[in-house]
Amino acid sequence: MDYWSRYNTLLKKIYCQDEDPVKLKHELGILVTHAKLSDDRHFIQNVLKLAAVIKSHNKKDKFLWLTSKVGQSFYPPVSVDEAAPIPWNDLAKCNLRVSPHLREKFPINEPLQETEDAFLGIEQCPDITDCSLVATFINMHRRQMDLNIIRQIQPNVYHMNFHFNGASNRLVTVDASLIPTHANDTFQLTMKSPNKVLKVVELGYLFLTAGSYTTTGSNVVLDTFRLTGYLPEIHFVKDLSFKKLFQYFEDNISMLALGTGGDDSELQPPFLKNHDYSIVGADHDAKVLHLQDPLDSTLHIQINESQFLSIFHQLYINWNPNALFGIEKKLHFFYNKEACNKFDSCFSRPFFTIQNKSTKTEEVWILLEAHLNDPNTEAAFSSSSSSSWISYLEEVPQDLTELFLFNIHSTKPEGAVDIGLQLSKLQISPNSKKSYLCHSSLTNSFTIHYYSNSSFITMNRELEKKIFTSLQFDIPNPSDRKARPLGSHDYYKNPTFEIELTSPLNETVFTNLKLIAADSRDIINTQLFIDHDMSFKKPILYDINYEQGQYTKLNVPLMTNQKYTVVTSSYNAVISNNFNLVVGTSNSNENVNIRMQRIYKEYGGLPYQETIHKSWNEDSNRVKIHLDIVPNNLCFIRIVPIIQSPLLRVRCNVFDEETGEILHKQETFEPVSLGGIAIDNLQITTSTLVVLIIEKDDTAVNGKIVEVPFQLLIGSQKKIIYRQTDHIR
Repeated sequence: MDYWSRYNTLLKKIYCQDEDPVKLKHELGILVTHAKLSDDRHFIQNVLKLAAVIKSHNKKDKFLWLTSKVGQSFYPPVSVDEAAPIPWNDLAKCNLRVSPHLREKFPINEPLQETEDAFLGIEQCPDITDCSLVATFINMHRRQMDLNIIRQIQPNVYHMNFHFNGASNRLVTVDASLIPTHANDTFQLTMKSPNKVLKVVELGYLFLTAGSYTTTGSNVVLDTFRLTGYLPEIHFVKDLSFKKLFQYFEDNISMLALGTGGDDSELQPPFLKNHDYSIVGADHDAKVLHLQDPLDSTLHIQINESQFLSIFHQLYINWNPNALFGIEKKLHFFYNKEACNKFDSCFSRPFFTIQNKSTKTEEVWILLEAHLNDPNTEAAFSSSSSSSWISYLEEVPQDLTELFLFNIHSTKPEGAVDIGLQLSKLQISPNSKKSYLCHSSLTNSFTIHYYSNSSFITMNRELEKKIFTSLQFDIPNPSDRKARPLGSHDYYKNPTFEIELTSPLNETVFTNLKLIAADSRDIINTQLFIDHDMSFKKPILYDINYEQGQYTKLNVPLMTNQKYTVVTSSYNAVISNNFNLVVGTSNSNENVNIRMQRIYKEYGGLPYQETIHKSWNEDSNRVKIHLDIVPNNLCFIRIVPIIQSPLLRVRCNVFDEETGEILHKQETFEPVSLGGIAIDNLQITTSTLVVLIIEKDDTAVNGKIVEVPFQLLIGSQKKIIYRQTDHIR
């Protein structure tokens, strides 16, 4: 078995590690040498396949292998026919845990026994709460489905395949040599059946989902999917007609069961709360259904429509995909709760688009499967009382303006249930598409299975959507989280971004913007400016309103191939540290790409930065600033009065101090804009001594000039030095 162990190790390295191909081929060579000397046909065939695996494995195969771990056990996607005849996990850990209560009742361990010959039924052990699993066995037996997913590899050690974590051939190994048994050796802690295979599968399934004989329970659709791959669907009984239930049964392409709820106040014997019952027959003339209780194989129950509505809570349906569809395809992805759920917005969730490229309407079923990564997750999936975990796909509007107004949590979509599986049934019109987002309350891996009868059906994840782009940003420094709303003197210090809609054509494109705060208590706003409007003088579609949690600006006309500036602000001191800015076109245009980046315009985006604090004193409306400047320099100047006044006007002229040459001329006084007064792209070619004359013109108060402090921000390509001097008149 040593070489089988080396075989498993190499197989895992190929898929789960970024191993050097040269090393892989060396290890393969060792196995090939041994295979030449071996008479084990199974080993020889598997080794020969390894060379092709090394060359041809892809990202999808790698994803399935990397998601093989559940708890401390490894369940690779390997069929029982191809698996090595050794466990992937420590055999000593392939036994189920036994609680003290059960150990007292079953004090000794014995190998798994056959049920006595006289018993011909399928019956749940009353000490194991797995009625849904036994109900699945009953349904499979009625349909004469063989459990050909099992293979004995050693005495009392079995391989079996289940459907979970995106694969139909997850390999589970269980040791059946230590089954808790009554002291008289006549009764074991296992289901009753003349078919020992069912007992082994029960052990393997309990090992996978609970690791113990003590479970929190499950439900039929979950267990049936794991055993057969039949597609799960749950209906509330109150939403069904009894006639429809007969149709489901007679179509013979599904397996059916009924479940009672947690309220037993109206239940009468033999019905139990939180218990599942297989539907094994239907009498259309008598209008009754025949049920089988997993706990008692001799108890055959008939119910009419009144009992159906009053006793049962849910109908469980598992559809045979092979009878309905000829094509199954899959998408695998990982959902990070910290990243995706940071904002209450569809734009941070994974997007998927399913498209029908045919000329007729096509039926498509989509199954979202959450992967198991820990038995505790399984408990969350199966517990009917758990409301802390949910995942689902939800259709989003194709209209892009509606998408920006879409509320992700307005309603829970149909089919979204807390079991880790969601089935959606679609009719997709010719040459059309539908878009979906995924939401999960837990970090997890997922697989989307989609079924159809047309090769013209495709589904893809939209990793980079041309119709919108988003950028998350934070404000880590607490001092930067102060309120800087419209009209504040330091508005220009708010987070600022550059966007550009690139296209082969110069055209007007209607554009949507959305700012989202991680904390819905933040009151926020965005303004949009032409890129060269450094003083924020002319906002595009100016809006003074602030909105709580999310701010949306729709249908803003922007020119392609023109840069724009977006300034975000908060009316109150920022509560959240995280924000998301989303920009998208109002109409789908394949020629348009959206580019967005954060920029810093306080100093014109230049590397050398100088801040000077000055005032226009009560005896002067003019301030003179002397600068030593390195020649061939590019400069930016921003003048920001600290006191805001609608009457205040400012101008700034720049001279060469030695020659008197005017480097920047401003004859008229300008009102102060949101970003103060800005002078951009000031070229200083030969001057080394420069003087700024900064003047204000405002109405005197009671004939007296009022002192007004201001900030002077200077950015430059090369270093400058401020030489202090007195005010001049």
